[in-house]
Amino acid sequence: MPTTAELGLPDLIAITWFAFVAPPGTPDAIVQKVNIDIAAALKLPDVRSRFLDLGAEPQGGTAAATASFIKEEEVRWRLVIRSANVTLE
Repeated sequence: MPTTAELGLPDLIAITWFAFVAPPGTPDAIVQKVNIDIAAALKLPDVRSRFLDLGAEPQGGTAAATASFIKEEEVRWRLVIRSANVTLE
């Protein structure tokens, strides 16, 4: 099976990801506390092992980094959807 680069798509990056998000306006102290707790949980050997068994690599990260990543994904896929003329039926 050829790679995406071999098919002429060297810049194609498509991954599945999951993130915890909070409603707009959530106090920063709560966002930071939840982020710290989730990061700690993702470092627990049994939690990390279970994710890896499922083929997922737990990352963790700051709220700002996650927000930036989500924005980049939104821009990337918006351009793909528009260029492919994808519509909802």
